[in-house]
Amino acid sequence: MRCCALWNLGGDDIVVVDDEQDIRETVQEYFEIHGFKVTQAAGGEDLRRIVEEEEIDLAILDINMPGEGGQTVCFEWTLVADMHFDILVFLVHVMFH
Repeated sequence: MRCCALWNLGGDDIVVVDDEQDIRETVQEYFEIHGFKVTQAAGGEDLRRIVEEEEIDLAILDINMPGEGGQTVCFEWTLVADMHFDILVFLVHVMFH
């Protein structure tokens, strides 16, 4: 049994979409420890390419990315009738001063 809230996802393929590589790598490491296959995408264009090339079950999106942010990507994908993956989590980077 996985020690992860996503153990009931129904699939193991996740894409982490964030413009910050260190965040993508941290999230990838966490999910891989729990048995998921994780692909990284630096933005919406990368996500589209990945979706065209392979089956995914979940996209984890950053809200605040240069160019096309996570909200835009999420909105567009919810309009696609044949979308075959879930968008479950938004990553938000908070800076404390």
